[in-house]
Amino acid sequence: MIAYLAYVLARAGLFILGIMPQGISYRMGRFFGLAGYILDARHRKVALENIRTAFPGIKAGEAKKIALRSFMHFGMVITDYGKALVKGPLWFLKRSEISGSRSVIEYMKKSGKGAIMLLAHFGVWEVLGSMCIVENVNISVIARPLKNRFIDRLIKEVREKFPQKVIDKMGAVSGIAGILRKNEIVGILADQRAGGRGVFVDFFGKKASTVATPAVLAAKTDTALFPVFGLRIKNSRFRLYVKDKIEVSDFKGSFDEKVFGVTQRYAQVVQDEVKKHPGQYFWMHRRWKSVPRKGALTSEGRIC
Repeated sequence: MIAYLAYVLARAGLFILGIMPQGISYRMGRFFGLAGYILDARHRKVALENIRTAFPGIKAGEAKKIALRSFMHFGMVITDYGKALVKGPLWFLKRSEISGSRSVIEYMKKSGKGAIMLLAHFGVWEVLGSMCIVENVNISVIARPLKNRFIDRLIKEVREKFPQKVIDKMGAVSGIAGILRKNEIVGILADQRAGGRGVFVDFFGKKASTVATPAVLAAKTDTALFPVFGLRIKNSRFRLYVKDKIEVSDFKGSFDEKVFGVTQRYAQVVQDEVKKHPGQYFWMHRRWKSVPRKGALTSEGRIC
């Protein structure tokens, strides 16, 4: 009952934000972010700790400014969801500058297979579908289901408006090779913490557990990976851009060494983008929480 009530409130809130005038709705989003920064002491503390880890020696005032901007940015992401729910993908498409997407299409035509697009908890990753509309390609996005199945269904509904197929992360890996063989794109949020058995790469100079799935898929299917980012330029103006592709063939050694190399390369790309726009990174996630355990992959190899 509580889960369904939360869903009703979330859907109503997104609908209201969706029909509101653009300026007012994004001011509301910033207000939600400000309220979160003030009231959510636990996540505010996590954000500040992460910022100090990423930028050693940063002044307390500057760290607070970055944390506040991050909270307010992700408050506006709530408004983005409302606009997507009510107005659909074309609303975003008209407000987006898109660059680099042709490199993905040219690779797919040349290789005769799909591509893996790597997303990070940075900016406005949910509007990736706008890029696929422009290029007229299908995309399947791997997503971790939310605990509240009703809200999970709502988020899935919003995401599939772009359009893109949402695949449950649980058990998804086995079917991804088939999607790539059909000359389609697979999108993966690839900067998540993967626990003690993840790939431990350097991220802002400190070891961070990272999901191995994209690199493993790329190695097994000989598919290129394309880091893609969505930057909020101003409220409802977006810039979607694709960085240089990452190929497994760029790395030598064993399978594990290639997986580590690919994952480290992507972590570096994300780090470079976050340094440029720190206020649009999701600092509220405990990125450096996990420590290596048996099975973890590090630069020295697997921990046995």
